[in-house]
Amino acid sequence: MLDLIHSLPLALLGAVIVAPFITIAVGGAVLVRRWRLENLEEYRETAGLIYTTAGVLYAVVLGFVVVTVWEDYSRAEMTVRDEANALADLYRISDTLDPAFRGQIRSRLEAYVSAAIQQEWPALARGQHSADTAAQALSLLHALTRYTPPAARESALYAEMLKHATRFIDSRRERHEAAQLGVQPALWWVLLLGSVLIIGFSCLFVVRSVLMHIAVVTIPAALIGMMFFLIVAMDSPFRGGMAIEPAPLQQLLDDWRGRAA
Repeated sequence: MLDLIHSLPLALLGAVIVAPFITIAVGGAVLVRRWRLENLEEYRETAGLIYTTAGVLYAVVLGFVVVTVWEDYSRAEMTVRDEANALADLYRISDTLDPAFRGQIRSRLEAYVSAAIQQEWPALARGQHSADTAAQALSLLHALTRYTPPAARESALYAEMLKHATRFIDSRRERHEAAQLGVQPALWWVLLLGSVLIIGFSCLFVVRSVLMHIAVVTIPAALIGMMFFLIVAMDSPFRGGMAIEPAPLQQLLDDWRGRAA
């Protein structure tokens, strides 16, 4: 199901998500008028108080989820940039080390970045991981930990490389954790049931004009639908039309290959 949802273009995904909310609102308004429930006028004040309270509570929960998902998405983007920066620092510091060791590190760096772009990102888009990319990361770490600096000056630079290697591994782990994050099923149920209650309750506020009645219930329903669209589009940061691209890693690889050419 998730694969089907994230395979849709953003515009179509938005329409698929927003349309049911609008349909429920319009259908509810039509049913209320057909059942001649417009005599609820005497309860309008009490119903309005209940609707306002419920609406504020639902808006707080919905807004909190949107902000949380947005922050998680932004954090995932930052994690990819941090990973690329750590790899760039490793490559830069290797300039000052033993030529043989430098060649080993740079070849492993290029192999890892290439595997991350070509294998791991497509795997993340399927909700999976790449074993080959993980093996390339381990190969890089093994090459670093087996090295013995021949001089004191290189020892300081080597220690700095180990710090950046740790930062790289941390960023990689955080990226994988971000790929697994998502809104919990219980919260999805709260949001969905809450939206039905809020939209359905809004249909009870009948006005004389049919078009105005439909507009009154459709506008908040469409807004709720758009918030759901944002949550779905950003909830899996490496999948779908808003998937985070490996652009920082691709730029690194292009720069390194440009130097070697």
